[in-house]
Amino acid sequence: MPPTGSGGGGGGLSTVTTDSSLTGAGTVASPLGLLLVSTQPRLTGAGISSSKLDIAGWPVAGWQSTFGNDLSLAVGTANQVTITGFVLPCAVTFSHIAVGIQVVDASNLYDVGIYSEAGSLLAHIGAQAITATGVQAYAVSGGAHTLAPALYAFAVTGNANTAQFKADEREGGWIYNANVAASSGGALPASIGALTPAPSVYQFNFYLY
Repeated sequence: MPPTGSGGGGGGLSTVTTDSSLTGAGTVASPLGLLLVSTQPRLTGAGISSSKLDIAGWPVAGWQSTFGNDLSLAVGTANQVTITGFVLPCAVTFSHIAVGIQVVDASNLYDVGIYSEAGSLLAHIGAQAITATGVQAYAVSGGAHTLAPALYAFAVTGNANTAQFKADEREGGWIYNANVAASSGGALPASIGALTPAPSVYQFNFYLY
C-alpha cells in the first residue's frame, strides 16, 4: 500500500502512517527514505544522504584479478607507465597489493598501483626495489583504501625495465598500453590522463587485500 498522511509544509507528508518501511516527510528538510533495512540482508541504510542505501557486506576485504601464468610483462620502457584494465564488480577495502614477480631487479626502483578511468592515481606502493620472485605483497602508501565498483587500470612503472611482472593473456581487460605516460624515479605519477577503452588480451596478475 502506498504511504498516506496529512499534507506537510512544502507539499510533503507530515507523517507516514501506513507504510512502516518508510520514514520522512518527503520535503528537502525531511527526505522520504527507507527505514534501516532489516528484512533484506543484501541491503543496508535508509536511502537518504545521511544514511545511504548500500549493499550489505560491502566493501569486501579482498579481490583478485586473474592469476594465470601465461606470460610476463616488463615495464614497456624505463620511466614510462604500463597499464592493463580491469573491472571491479564490488566495493573493496585494501591496504596491500600482491603481484607475481618473474624477474627481479634489486638495483632499480619500481612502483605498482591503480588508476581511475579518468587517469587519477588512487593507490600505489611507492618506488622500491624488486628483490624476490613469486607472489610478493607490498603495503599501500597511505594505509587502507576503498574502491567502488568501476573500471580501473592496474599500472606498473620503473626507472628501468628489467623487472618482469606476471600477467595473463587469457582473461584480458578493457585497456592495455605499454607507454601511457611518463614517470620519474620509479614512482607512478599522480595522473596519466583520461583513459579510452581499447580492449586487449593482457592483464597483470594482482591481488588487493
